[in-house]
Amino acid sequence: MKKILLFLSAIMTVYFSNAQNVGIGTNLPKALLHVNEGNVVFANSGGIGTYLQTPVTGSGRRMMWYADKAAFRAGYADGGKWDRDSIGNYSVAMGNSTVAKGNYATATGDRSAALGNSSFATGSFCSALGNNSFAPGYSATAYNSYSTAIGFSATVTGDYSLAIGQLASASGDKSTSIGSSTSASGLGSTAMGVGSKASAPYNVAIGHNLINYGVGSMVIGRYNRPVLTFPATGIFSSSPLFIIGNGDSEALRSNALLMTANGKLGIGTDVPEANLHISHLAGGGLILENANDNNKWRIYSASGDNNLTFYNNADVEVADIDDVSGAFNAISDSRLKKNIETMLPVLPSLIKLKPSYYQFNWQQQTDQKQIGLLAQEAHQFFPELVSYNKEKDLYKMNYAGFSVVAIKAIQEQQVIINNLQKQIAFLQKETEKINSLGLKIAAIEKLLLSNSSEVK
Repeated sequence: MKKILLFLSAIMTVYFSNAQNVGIGTNLPKALLHVNEGNVVFANSGGIGTYLQTPVTGSGRRMMWYADKAAFRAGYADGGKWDRDSIGNYSVAMGNSTVAKGNYATATGDRSAALGNSSFATGSFCSALGNNSFAPGYSATAYNSYSTAIGFSATVTGDYSLAIGQLASASGDKSTSIGSSTSASGLGSTAMGVGSKASAPYNVAIGHNLINYGVGSMVIGRYNRPVLTFPATGIFSSSPLFIIGNGDSEALRSNALLMTANGKLGIGTDVPEANLHISHLAGGGLILENANDNNKWRIYSASGDNNLTFYNNADVEVADIDDVSGAFNAISDSRLKKNIETMLPVLPSLIKLKPSYYQFNWQQQTDQKQIGLLAQEAHQFFPELVSYNKEKDLYKMNYAGFSVVAIKAIQEQQVIINNLQKQIAFLQKETEKINSLGLKIAAIEKLLLSNSSEVK
């Protein structure tokens, strides 16, 4: 009785329409197999083992559960791509002529192939060839194990490597290439941007058409000059560690900044000869600016005389250091001066100054003593040569300015000397007159004595 009821139930549940469509749970099947409001299970007992040929072979459109390999296919098969020998265990392939030959592999899209175990290829013409590889996009290819190629014609040939973008390439193991036409060929290297190349181990190139040949180095910017002519294998004292490129084209490569392994930094030069080496053009140099009020100084190596030149906050040349003697030359052009006044006498004030020996508070007792003046005392007589910073409560002196005071004092002393010389000359003439008069008096006295003797 139970068997009869089951049979009648099956007849009532399954409805055949036009001897073609089969409906389960519906009286109006709209496809060859139409299941309404129910679950569908395709089961096979046991694990995979004997691989019989697939139910259908060759080209064609189909959806297929291949129980022998626990694999699934849906879409269009071209040739034997969905035949037994092109199907990996536990694999999935969907789309147009996709191939999932690796075990646990997945391929979706248009003519994508997942050949490595546990690989995944999706998109158009993508290939995941290495084990545990991943290749989504268009014509992306991940050749080696644990590699990922994402984008348009991205290519990865290194193990554990990543390429993302258009024509990005990661050929070094553990390398990363992101952008357009970037290339990371060094072990553990990284290239990002457009056309940048990281070609040595553990280096980085980020920007526009950069080239990095240095080991463990980094290049950023655009069109840098690589300095090295080929990828290095080691690091030397002069090896570049950091470069900022500022070139304009492949033919006009240049660097704005370069630091070497021995800690020398070059700005405008690729061969720094000191801890900081600046090579500048006209109007360049080194500017030191206060961020609070924008006051600044510019230091410049002048062309021609090669003097070290200083420019003030108004960008006016105010001093330089002579390249031969090292002499400090302050600006003193009369055409740049106004409100000119003659100095008043300084000698009376100058002689009141007290030159002293002293030590600064931070010096040790055994340190050599200094020679100079005390600013507070000097301020009483020459305030123009003493400056006071109220915020720091600190006095400073313009010792160079005292050379002008000394000149003025010498001039005043010379006037005194000239006057004394005139007085001496006058006294000498008067003395000569007195001496001459004394001689005449002596002669007269002698004559008088002579005449007196004759009278007797």
